[in-house]
Amino acid sequence: MCKDVVSSTFLCNFVANICRMNKIRYINLCITEFAKKFGMPADIAFNYLKQYQALAFLDKCYEAEHQLSLADALKDMQMYCRKHGGTI
Repeated sequence: MCKDVVSSTFLCNFVANICRMNKIRYINLCITEFAKKFGMPADIAFNYLKQYQALAFLDKCYEAEHQLSLADALKDMQMYCRKHGGTI
């Protein structure tokens, strides 16, 4: 019985870690592609997206956003930044 509980806990933690890694990879991809789209270095794009809350938006809405095309996700990020004072 204990082995089943340990295995189940391990499996749940393993799956949760994979989900976190997928989210991190997706957000990293969005930052990189946003930078390319607007011709800026990735670190500048990161700072811009953080300042205008697009990174928090991606984190919160990951389940929906990662199912969209990358172009749609980038548009959503741009609109979200504008809504919060961004100018790009």
